[in-house]
Amino acid sequence: MNNSPVIIVGAGLAGLHAACILAREGLKTIVVEKNQQVGGYCSAYSADGYTFDIGATMLQTPSVLTDALEELGREPSDYLDLQPLDPIYRVSFDDGASLTFTRSVEQTAENIAALSERDRAGFLRYMRDMESLKRAFKQFFIARKHQSIWGYFSLSTLLLGRHLNPFHNVGRLMGKYFQDPRLKAAFSFQVLYFGLPPHRCPALYGMVPYFEITQGVWYPRGGLNSVSKALARIFQEEGGQLRLGDAVKEIIISGGSVRGVRLESGEVIESERVISNADAVYTYLNLVKDGAVPSRYRRRVASYELSCSAVVALLGFPKASGFDLLHHNFIIPRDPERAYHEIFKLNTMPTDLAAYLCCATRTDESVAPHGSEGLYVLVPVPGRLSDGASWEDRRETAVASILAGLERRGLGGLKSELTFQKVFLPSDYERTYNQPRGMGFGIQPTAWQMGPLRPSVRSPYVRGLYLTGASTNPGCGVPLVISSGRSAARAVLTDSGR
Repeated sequence: MNNSPVIIVGAGLAGLHAACILAREGLKTIVVEKNQQVGGYCSAYSADGYTFDIGATMLQTPSVLTDALEELGREPSDYLDLQPLDPIYRVSFDDGASLTFTRSVEQTAENIAALSERDRAGFLRYMRDMESLKRAFKQFFIARKHQSIWGYFSLSTLLLGRHLNPFHNVGRLMGKYFQDPRLKAAFSFQVLYFGLPPHRCPALYGMVPYFEITQGVWYPRGGLNSVSKALARIFQEEGGQLRLGDAVKEIIISGGSVRGVRLESGEVIESERVISNADAVYTYLNLVKDGAVPSRYRRRVASYELSCSAVVALLGFPKASGFDLLHHNFIIPRDPERAYHEIFKLNTMPTDLAAYLCCATRTDESVAPHGSEGLYVLVPVPGRLSDGASWEDRRETAVASILAGLERRGLGGLKSELTFQKVFLPSDYERTYNQPRGMGFGIQPTAWQMGPLRPSVRSPYVRGLYLTGASTNPGCGVPLVISSGRSAARAVLTDSGR
């Protein structure tokens, strides 16, 4: 390796974390980001005194983040004000009932018993079973140093697979513990926000509610975007170069090796080591030219099943409106299976609302004007509509449907109370963040696209090309994305003789 810089394409969480590690190790590192702010899907939208996260809004397993900052020689509290949330979130059902998840196993069990006394024991059994598997789960997804599929065949992994067969799905897993269909839905809907329905998601992901209850859900003051800003600050403190507003047009490859990147402006930055934090599918199909990797591999990448997209509405209204909201809230449709079928099979907007609502002002009044509330609403939708219509053509219809659904499910009169509104469509995410079909969560974590079966951190065909982010191994979600950034940095350091 020569003394050329390491170039990182994209300033998402994974790219920034990798950049911090490399800069701290003394490698000249340049992060090139097409947008005017860092974070990618962990950035912010600010207007009229409001600040909203526009992608990730929920921080789980905070130790992954705090460990990352400590490994960089930083005291986490110097960069982030992390606050635990309790209650964690509320799940609302169509019949008017609701279930509140808390950081207390006992209290959550009591809340479950209020809905279905017979399922209280099932919940406690679920928690005990997941407790016995937590170490193996973390080793599989986070605390791993291996990248090849063979590195996953360990005793702990075999134990995990025995109890949570990856070819069994989350819906089937929850059927072992709960009889009430509302509770089955309440412990399986979480994977919808990994971009696929419960009946398609491997049972391993059924551990998510367990980790939320036992390790909590946390909020960094200012929003999740403050995590991206903290990493960018550390990167620059370590001497890294951050270039915003510079879009990469091509990763230059010659003779099977990386030679640098070409920007949209025409400028070429030479390098023998490039980490792409652009989506892995976009990287191979758009940034890497034909012939640089075998055509069979391009076809494989093109055949990956993509996660769904989302319509995100950012809403503002007077605090005096008095809506009953927690910081995190989820709306379960009357018939979840029908809603999933509409999103993933029929490629239409679901007729009954499935939604996630984040009212960050319940914890942090600084993100909205005085006397106001800010509400983030995410509705999973297909990235492409089956009738061929563009999302731009359906903007007004989509917004009207979401507002009507919210009013029907407990926010009566919301439309008339609105003082602020901004809507992001799948087409906006596709254009702004180069996400194929506007997908919101990387490629789907199906049994055949999970862990080591996802795109590898080292390109198998291009020397000096590394990948990181939600579509790579190990997967999506803030903890896993941060972990993927660490893996990419370690690969560069190893290949650099460090």
